Amino acid sequence: MSASGIEFSQFNGPVVPTTGDIIVGLRNGLNYQFNYSASSSTSTAVVNLVFQASHGFIVGNIVYFNGTQYVLAKADTAADAEVIGVVSSVVDNNYFNLLTSGYFNTLSGLVPGSVYFLSDSTAGALSTTEPSTPNHISKPLLIATSNTGGFFFNWRGKIVPSSSGSWQTVSTATQMVSGVNYIVNGGTVAFTLPTTAAIGDIMEIAGYNNTWSVAQNAGQEIQFGVFHTTLGTGGSLTSTLMGDCIRLLCTVANTNWLVLSETGNITYV
Repeated sequence: MSASGIEFSQFNGPVVPTTGDIIVGLRNGLNYQFNYSASSSTSTAVVNLVFQASHGFIVGNIVYFNGTQYVLAKADTAADAEVIGVVSSVVDNNYFNLLTSGYFNTLSGLVPGSVYFLSDSTAGALSTTEPSTPNHISKPLLIATSNTGGFFFNWRGKIVPSSSGSWQTVSTATQMVSGVNYIVNGGTVAFTLPTTAAIGDIMEIAGYNNTWSVAQNAGQEIQFGVFHTTLGTGGSLTSTLMGDCIRLLCTVANTNWLVLSETGNITYV
């Protein structure tokens, strides 16, 4: 309180915020800024000044908190997509402003009217392409109103569902994606189980024009009737004839698969 009796949160007389004004206050002991936009109608954004030594962020980075520090968010898993906000400005190597909601205009190259999603291919980035890979996260974050800015909303993300009706034709070594089915058309294809899968996900392989094999990652196994493949990278399934087919069901998230049905002569290790 000053000598005149005016408290910190009060103005001595009516004041109307104008473009460029930054109103600063405390919320739960943290320093927040309430930024006024340059539009004809006044809008606010909630910005937190964050200290993180040698943070390495640039303006526009989308970040989440991993329990220890802020890191770049990515829509490839639910954990990586737990967005807190966007870096609206960088003070120096150790301080940055983290906008958690509202309007800001410190970006470039935006397309007005477009919706921007958290990217599932580039960490910390926005993209107008909505993630479509099964088990990735569809998380809209920004609606652009100009080439440099827009409104940031931390909407709830949605896991992209598996699509049992999706088929891909392959002829070379393939990292499988949970929920996608494969047609082998030329070349003996070496498949590898997906590292991420949810209980109930189904994948199929149709050996239309050659043979195939399915390798495992660390900690994974496949149940084949009463038998089980060798746990980990030493386990696999292998077709012996062109036309062999198999249908796999995820029974334990990320690690265990069950052969629901098979056609032909398939061996296991």
